[in-house]
Amino acid sequence: CTIENTFGHGYVSACFISNTVVACGSTGGHLQLWDLVHWEEKITLLQTLKDHSNLIQCVCASSNGRILASCGSDKKIKIYEIALRKEVTLTRTLFGHVGEVMDCCFNPNDTLLASCGGDKTIRLFETENWDCVRVLKGHTRSVSGCTFTSLHILASSSRDGTMRLWDAKCADGFHPLTLEAKEALSKVNTIGNLWKRTRGWNSTGITGEAMDKEMSASLVAAPVTSDVT
Repeated sequence: CTIENTFGHGYVSACFISNTVVACGSTGGHLQLWDLVHWEEKITLLQTLKDHSNLIQCVCASSNGRILASCGSDKKIKIYEIALRKEVTLTRTLFGHVGEVMDCCFNPNDTLLASCGGDKTIRLFETENWDCVRVLKGHTRSVSGCTFTSLHILASSSRDGTMRLWDAKCADGFHPLTLEAKEALSKVNTIGNLWKRTRGWNSTGITGEAMDKEMSASLVAAPVTSDVT
């Protein structure tokens, strides 16, 4: 099936918030929810929200199906509660980035939300009270993507041509592990898509527990600052 924005804008990002409902963020700042339960016959628009003033760069849902986050060129992150009938309600707006917010993601147990963007930083929010608990610095240009590869490993990609792996297990916070491009692609399959966004390369390699062991054995921490706010 094909989903077309009812305002004539293009969709930039989309994610499923249930087995049959997809949330789509548009270039015009609209967030739309579509029901695909009868997708072979028709698709039904459930809800339209206009909480962003500009392009929505990313939408992502928590793994427990309770929270939807969106971020955009207006430098804001919007947090929505997902209702049982698969409608969403805006509950708060997160601030802090001084440039466009280009990506956001939850960790596997939904205790952290990471965001990144044009201000070269990654911000970490605890989902219990939505406090920003850390600002990660080290990239020299816009941070275009971020994803958790496990509960404690966060990967980020940047327009500076590098990818960094941040280890949350360190006692004093997140420390970065910098990968050369070809090494990353040969060792870490789960973050290959992050590289594809800026490099256009294919990736093969290992995943899961084996990936963590491989990283801990072969990677060296690089200089960086990590601020607690």
